Amino acid sequence: MVKIETHVVGPLQTNCYLIILPSNRVLMIDPGGPEVEIIAKQVKTDGQIISDILVTHAHFDHYNWGKLVKNIFEKAKIWIGEEDSKILPEIFDWGNNFNISTPQYFDPDELIQKNTTLEFDNLSLTCIDSPGHTPGSTVYFLKEMKVAFTGDVLFKQSIGRTDFPFCDPGDMESTLLHLTKILPDETRILPGHGESTSMGEEKSSNPFLISLSRGLNIF
Repeated sequence: MVKIETHVVGPLQTNCYLIILPSNRVLMIDPGGPEVEIIAKQVKTDGQIISDILVTHAHFDHYNWGKLVKNIFEKAKIWIGEEDSKILPEIFDWGNNFNISTPQYFDPDELIQKNTTLEFDNLSLTCIDSPGHTPGSTVYFLKEMKVAFTGDVLFKQSIGRTDFPFCDPGDMESTLLHLTKILPDETRILPGHGESTSMGEEKSSNPFLISLSRGLNIF
């Protein structure tokens, strides 16, 4: 049985997720703080292996501590959306704006093409291109489990910011509308920060999604 663990890490309280496969292979999503080193060491102690690190977007509180995991699992591959890889060198040090120091710059290992599916053992992970918060934001959808890791695109009762450099409000509106159409209501939403929710709950109570469903602009 596939298990999902949530660990809140880093100075911005990022949700770092572990997807633990029956083979003891582990996928990590969003290594957003120094605590991921302790998490990785515990994974190793438990006889498991982190093979892949999936990043929802290139902001420092979701990407920058991935190198600490690779120091423990040298063969682990870091994945990021292709469009975000283009802005990564420019925004990597944004933590300095918050007086937050992070590890030195490192390149991702693999670039995710738009709307592709990745296979890990018998687990299929659909990568939904979700620009708006960043150009290459990616929502990872486990269709069989009805779970979506939405990064900073969709939160409980809210959505991601669009006032940073490289954000695009128009793209965010299109992304959110797309997600409401392709993710079933029973889909469990695991966001980059804060509490989990469901797509059905957000469609009925999230003020941004309600406005979009009525044909209104939200920006």
